[in-house]
Amino acid sequence: MSSKKKRKMKEELFGSIRLEPSIGRYAVDPKDLSAAMEWDQAAARVFCTKCAEPIEVDAVLAKKLAEEAGQSALGTFEGMYFEVSGCILCSGGYRHPSLKIIKSIQGVLS
Repeated sequence: MSSKKKRKMKEELFGSIRLEPSIGRYAVDPKDLSAAMEWDQAAARVFCTKCAEPIEVDAVLAKKLAEEAGQSALGTFEGMYFEVSGCILCSGGYRHPSLKIIKSIQGVLS
């Protein structure tokens, strides 16, 4: 049986889902970046401007993203986050990472 026929049979049995295309250019909320990490293995946050999802990543992935962003000498990511134009949720991988400083939220909270 060809792979096309197998896929069609699976779709008929189980249905199919497709990613909704993201067309926005979202901005991060500083309150989200300053909140405590939820995952105990998290070393940094990634914010996707395409789908607006904040993602926590471990130290290994954070160092890889830092190298891609041209910041390979960093030891810690405290007070910083990565901004990407596509992530594993909407694009299948982290696209064009850049390392940014978390802006103060004092003005946001008052």
